[in-house]
Amino acid sequence: MRHFGETLSRIRRQRGFPSARSFYKGRDGRRTLGLSYPNYLNLERGKSLPQISRVERILSALGLEEHAAEARELVRAYFDDLGVSPKLLQLAGAAAPPEEAKASLAEEAAGLAIQRRRYQLAMGCWQVLARDSTAHALFRVLLATDGWLSVEHLARMTKLPASVAERALAALESVDLAEVSQGRARSPHVGRVIESLPNIPATAAVKAALRRDLDKRVAESAPAGIYDNSLRLTKPALGRYLRQLEQAVALASFYEEPEPKPESAVFLVHARVHKLFE
Repeated sequence: MRHFGETLSRIRRQRGFPSARSFYKGRDGRRTLGLSYPNYLNLERGKSLPQISRVERILSALGLEEHAAEARELVRAYFDDLGVSPKLLQLAGAAAPPEEAKASLAEEAAGLAIQRRRYQLAMGCWQVLARDSTAHALFRVLLATDGWLSVEHLARMTKLPASVAERALAALESVDLAEVSQGRARSPHVGRVIESLPNIPATAAVKAALRRDLDKRVAESAPAGIYDNSLRLTKPALGRYLRQLEQAVALASFYEEPEPKPESAVFLVHARVHKLFE
């Protein structure tokens, strides 16, 4: 990540912005980049990488055309930090039309970024979430939100009394699933892709409790989209498809906008495959 940050910082100075703050303020960074200033600063310091869509916004804010030498250099640094080899970039560009190559590289970058963000919670964390439905709900809200949220705001989102939200936050804090301070809370795991519990006997009861809780919330919510397809599959073909489906669900993280905005909401991407007939 340091290569991208160093390259961004240098190009920013070359474009006439002596400091990160002058660039962020001068280009109205919250609106044009969709980032808070601390989060932008983390990019330059090499502490994080942006989504690929934000790389395009950064290039635009820097006033760089798509084929400018500095733009190509910054994009190369981005893929280099993701571990995409120069040879892969060349092959993708040569093997497909520009728009298809761009989409292919975007998916490759997203996949690599997601792999690096995967994180395993301890069993004790899952047990707290399985026991406490409110803690489970607040955990998901905080995980999807960058920064602090007040207890009052969390209570309004989940339609619960503030006292109930406070108790649930205390349970989350006890297993390091939340940081709580002065009536506000945030997740230490923002930006991570939390791995599901494995399907083994030791986790069956916890997984069942979490699934019941999610099923209840799904039943009470309005779907943003429903897609279905009935088809005949062999067991090997089903296994291959399920691996693809798992990746597709994880890919939703590529589109997330974790900073709380008036027009944003927290969604559950929920995929299941059912065997209907033998």
